[in-house]
Amino acid sequence: MVESLVTSNKAMETQISLLAQTPLVPFPERHPDVVTTNSEGQIENPKESDNEVEESS
Repeated sequence: MVESLVTSNKAMETQISLLAQTPLVPFPERHPDVVTTNSEGQIENPKESDNEVEESS
């Protein structure tokens, strides 16, 4: 039990150290106008449209 916790903590320490080395990217100044979904559809102006989806070809 203790050995598995030590292994888990070591893995988390490794992940955190890798993330800490990743350069920070500034946030975009505004929200995107087009959102691509997993099904490859696009939503134009997602806040304004009521879930209208255009299928991309």
